[in-house]
Amino acid sequence: MKLTIIVFMITSMVFAPSTGRLNSQNAETSIYEDRITGTITNLTTGDSYQIPVVASTHQIGVNKFQTEYIAEIPHSVLTSSSEKSDEDPTLSARVYILQNYDHAVYGGLDYVRVNYYKGKWERLDSQVSCTRLDIKASVFGEVYGGGQINKSETNTVNNPANNMYYTETPSWAGQYVSINDTYQQRGTSTVYLLRGVTSWSFSVNVCQGGSFGVC
Repeated sequence: MKLTIIVFMITSMVFAPSTGRLNSQNAETSIYEDRITGTITNLTTGDSYQIPVVASTHQIGVNKFQTEYIAEIPHSVLTSSSEKSDEDPTLSARVYILQNYDHAVYGGLDYVRVNYYKGKWERLDSQVSCTRLDIKASVFGEVYGGGQINKSETNTVNNPANNMYYTETPSWAGQYVSINDTYQQRGTSTVYLLRGVTSWSFSVNVCQGGSFGVC
C-alpha cells in the first residue's frame, strides 16, 4: 500500500530575544514536514504491511496546534488466506495518535514544544481484541535557552478499552526543542491485536524533524 505523507504549512511566531517569550511581531513562516507511517506486523510470521495514515490539523491558539492521525486496518489484512478478498471493503480496526504541540521559529530555526500525545484503538470487527497499547514519546535536539535533550518515555496500557484515548505527557513537555534533519520529536502509538489465534502489532509514527530513515 502506498504511504500517505501530509505536508503542512505553518505560520509561526518568533521568540522575543530579550524575554524568551513568543513575539507576535515580525512573524516568520516555516514549512516543515510531518513524516507519517503506519506498519502492521504479523507476530507469528514476521510479515509487515504499510497502512496509509490520514492526518487532520487544527490551530487552537497562538502557535498551538493539534493533529490527529488515523490509520484504518482492512479486514483482509487480519484474516486468513481462505477469508481474504481483494474486493473486501470492510475494516477490522482503527488506530489513532493525537499530538498537541506548539511550533515557533527563532533565528531561522524551527522549534517544537510537544505538550502531550494521546492514543487509542477502535474495534470494527467483533472478532478483534486489543491486549496492549503503547504510547511512546521520543525527543532528540537542542533545547531553546541551552542544553541538549535525548529521551524516550512510554505509557503502556494493558487491555485498553475500546475507543478510549490514553495520554502520554513526556517529562520534557513545555520545552521548545529544535528540529532539523538531525533533531526530531517523535510520537508512536502501538497496539497489539488478536484475531482468532493470530497476533498482530500495529504502529503509527509521527516525526517532526529527523530523516525518513530514523522515523
